[in-house]
Amino acid sequence: MTLIKDSLLGATAALATLAATAASATTYDFTLLDNNGVTIDASGVLNLTGDVINNIAGDITGYGAITGLIGNPNSPGANIVGDILYDNLFNPSVPGVDNNGIYVSTASGANINLYNVHSSGSNIPDNTATVYVDQVGSVANGTFSVSPTGVPEPAGWALMLLGVGLAGATLRSEAKPALAKARARS
Repeated sequence: MTLIKDSLLGATAALATLAATAASATTYDFTLLDNNGVTIDASGVLNLTGDVINNIAGDITGYGAITGLIGNPNSPGANIVGDILYDNLFNPSVPGVDNNGIYVSTASGANINLYNVHSSGSNIPDNTATVYVDQVGSVANGTFSVSPTGVPEPAGWALMLLGVGLAGATLRSEAKPALAKARARS
């Protein structure tokens, strides 16, 4: 009975640890550095489900914290709001957002479209991004860069801690019979 219990604990620990690793695989750090002399930069974290950006956190210079991602009712297609075209999709080949980009709200009350400009034969690099602010228009062009983050999400941490705890419990329960046998021999 103890062997079955220990095996189940060990298997659960392994699954929890693997699940925690998978959770961190869909989180990316992003930065947008202005290269046109206008002081507007952005940085933060993108969370993905497949290629759909489902959450964003960070700051945009001059507009404050990003308070949320504006949903796309036409997903997986693009949505148009005034002059804004967005689909909230991640493009792993750039890597970054695509031509339509993402649409976010900020602490200042401005809604901002962050999107990559793909050259299609022009001299604009593929990782060039544009910041478009509602009622203001295009305010900055910069370099958008994305990299996998090394820090798991809070749910990932919880699963990892659960996995480590279960692995410790398994080792402890296996050590008790061995300790009892050693004491009996002496």
